[in-house]
Amino acid sequence: MGSTQVVINALDSIDTTMTTIIILMITTFFMYRMMKFFNKPLVFGGVFAGVIISWLNLPKQYFDISSCATMGDIGVNFYLMILGSRFNYLLLKKRRGSLTVSIISAIVPFICGMITGPFIYHYNVLAPINEFEFSLIVGLCMSIASLSLISLFLNQTNLISKSIGHVGLMAAGIDDLLFWIVYGGLLLALQKDEIIRYNLFWTFSIYVISMTYIFPRLIRYITSHIKSTVATLAFILCGCLISCVIADSANIHQVFGAFVFGLMLPRKNKLITEVCKNLEEFITVFFLPIFFAQVGILAKINIIDNTNLLLMGLIISLIAFASKFFAVYIPNSYIYKHPEGESAFLASLLNIRGVTEIIMMRVFHEIGFISTQIFTIFVVSAMVTTWCATSLVFYFRKYIN
Repeated sequence: MGSTQVVINALDSIDTTMTTIIILMITTFFMYRMMKFFNKPLVFGGVFAGVIISWLNLPKQYFDISSCATMGDIGVNFYLMILGSRFNYLLLKKRRGSLTVSIISAIVPFICGMITGPFIYHYNVLAPINEFEFSLIVGLCMSIASLSLISLFLNQTNLISKSIGHVGLMAAGIDDLLFWIVYGGLLLALQKDEIIRYNLFWTFSIYVISMTYIFPRLIRYITSHIKSTVATLAFILCGCLISCVIADSANIHQVFGAFVFGLMLPRKNKLITEVCKNLEEFITVFFLPIFFAQVGILAKINIIDNTNLLLMGLIISLIAFASKFFAVYIPNSYIYKHPEGESAFLASLLNIRGVTEIIMMRVFHEIGFISTQIFTIFVVSAMVTTWCATSLVFYFRKYIN
């Protein structure tokens, strides 16, 4: 009798998971269509779908986001692995001016975030980090650009093959690479236990050396002997998960391990390129709606009922957008003498943060470094800056030859 009840409970759990996925995907699909009508990134559809679902307060027997939370997290890891596989570091050698602009566009917003952090630290209630550490997180949040959304946008607008498209991708890639390096170091630095920090330092050092010199050669050797699509897919999925586990053992979040594994994948392997392209389509349709809806549910928009809190969120959005915009526009226009319209287009493009900022703040929220209020503010900030950036990108697109 007891075993029968266990089977029934397991079936009920499976039913709940399936109905949850169905509700998430249907709601997200309709929101995706609405965002496409407004020429906005699909991330808006997923987050708005989560917000709507949280407001509906559905019965737990039909909708339980915790039943499929792991799938969303795994999907994000696979997605970041694909982003890493797209990063073309050969472009870094071709356009020195763009490299300089990219670095400036990351440093200036980071400094602005460090300055802004102390003014909103009091909203980070019950968090175990001090004001300086919190300011580092704010600076990191303001400096990021979303390589995924930028590449999708350039592809959808047929600009990815133009010169400005290559510059935008390279700048976003450099921003992302700098971000993940600083992000990994920050997670290590925020570890409070000195003994654990010492052990993690050596674990992190071994991890960096292995991922720089050992694993890339091992991956090239393995992939050169794989001749089938199925074997390639199995290797990519297993390799990504193994890299996530290794990164997690070094107290670096799994998303960092996934991105690094993508960086290590050979660029000239046609099987890997084909598999990653097909895998991205499945992840975008199935996994990402689950993750972004989770974010929308977790980001309790209704808690921003305090005028000061809402105002602070808008101020952060303005500072983040303006610091990134002028950090790109001024050197691109006045130092490297590019057309002003093209410079404004690039400055707006690199303000598309969406996916990466939300993932990062979700990680900091999960490990307890930021409060729900701060997390919600930065989700709203990511949405506001990305919404404004995409609108300006469409406006300045007319200046692109």
